[in-house]
Formats: sequence, structure tokens, C-alpha cells
Amino acid sequence: MKEIIRLVCKKKYEILGAVLMLLLLGGLFWRGPKTDYEVLCLGDSIFGNVQNETSIPGLLKKETGLSVLNGGFGGMTLAQRNVERRGDIQEDCFSLVGISESLAAGDFSWQKGSMEEAVHLDYFPQTVSELETVSMDCVEIIVIEYGVNDYLNGLPLENKENPYDKYTFAGALRYVLEFLQDQYPDKQIVLCTPTYCWFPEENADCSRKNTGYGVLEDYVNLEKIIGQEYNVMVLDNYHESGIGNGNVSWQEYTEDGLHLNEAGRKLIAKRIAECIKSEGK
Repeated sequence: MKEIIRLVCKKKYEILGAVLMLLLLGGLFWRGPKTDYEVLCLGDSIFGNVQNETSIPGLLKKETGLSVLNGGFGGMTLAQRNVERRGDIQEDCFSLVGISESLAAGDFSWQKGSMEEAVHLDYFPQTVSELETVSMDCVEIIVIEYGVNDYLNGLPLENKENPYDKYTFAGALRYVLEFLQDQYPDKQIVLCTPTYCWFPEENADCSRKNTGYGVLEDYVNLEKIIGQEYNVMVLDNYHESGIGNGNVSWQEYTEDGLHLNEAGRKLIAKRIAECIKSEGK
């Protein structure tokens, strides 16, 4: 009888162990329930640094009545930056190239690992978590707003020998647009150019400051050309938003010459909303 009891107990422990192992494995691979958004906004600090209802994505939600996810990461570029080490720095995983690849794979382990090792803005972990669980089946529109940090960091405009060089502005944009159109052929993509910006401490602005490969308008004009190549809507916020044109001063629409104040964010959100509505969304 004792032997029977021993065998029964052993079997129970084996079953319990197997159940615990399954639960552990489930915990490793389960990423939580998918969240449904109709509009996905990918960008830099112009989107990301404000995380409330007065952010551009928050105001866009109010303007359109659509559900909008703010996927902006302040300070980040469209292109990858680290040519020597090829993707081995934080900025590369938070570039538009890195975010797009992780979004399609449903795997943001690169970004999570980076945040454990490098300084990041306090909203980065929450934004990564939301992007990791977004249901791309429900997303109808992808709004992309990058470029000013490519300009400020002096990243090359393009590589004539390699039009898909991800370490140049044009190459990265071509790569991302082709990648997203291949992965999500049913999604509408809207490109938003950077707005005009000033550098009050330097008594300069983006029309005069050349960071190595040109002024900001050179990046904007190239973005418009590539948008046409891929039949993507381009919202020209540099030339057509009213920010920076004529006698407008930096105090009217920005906090510091670069980052938009609430008036500036309202203006850009309204422009994006009008663009979306014009496309019948």
C-alpha cells in the first residue's frame, strides 16, 4: 500500500511540474491582449514628448473621433546613426527603421534591452509596451513624423550608390516605406515633414544653419520627392503650415524654437486630421 501511495504522489508531482513549466513558458511568450487603435502615430519628440490630450496624437483623436496611439520617441531619427557598429546603439533601435522592423515582428526586445543599459525619457517604457501589443489588423492609418533630428545630427541626405542605405535619410525612408507597404498593403501612410525651427541662442534658424549635409529644407524637399515615388501622402508642414512663414516668430508656435507649444500642436493636429478626412477615412 505504501508503495502505491508513493507512486501516486510521484505521479502527482510530475504532473504539477509539467503544469508549472507550461505556465512559465506561457509567461515568457505571452505579450498581453492586443489593443485596438485606428491611427498609429510614429515620430520623435514632436509627437512623443507630450503624453496627454494636448499632444498631437491626443488632439488628432479629438479632431477625428478615431482611436490614436502615440508612438513617438523624443530625440530619435528616421535613419540609423551608428555606421561603424551597425545598429549597436540605443538611437538605432528607436529610429523609424528599428521601430518599423520591431512592429512588424511583434518583438520589441531590442528596445527593452536598450532601455536597461542607456538613459531614456521616462515615457519610453510605456510607449514600447503599447506598441508591442497594438493590433495592426485594426490600424487603418500610419502617420510618420521624423526628420528634424536627422538634420540636427547631420545625417547624410542620401547615398547615390545605394538608394536603400538605412544610414542615410533618403535610404532609410525608402526602406521603411517599401517595408511598411509590403507588410501592410491595406494601410494608408501619411508623411509629415518637420516644421520650420529656430535656434534663439545661436541667433539662427533652420534656413541658415547647415549641419553638414544641408539645411532643414533639403531634408523636407527630399522627403516630398520620396513620398511621390511611393504614392504616399506628404503633409508639408515646413512650407505650408504657417509656422515660420512671413513674420511669425518662434514664440508664437514653439516653446524653444523647435518643440511645438499647444498652439503649434493644435495647428499640426488639425492639418493631419484634414488630410485624413480628405482621404475618406
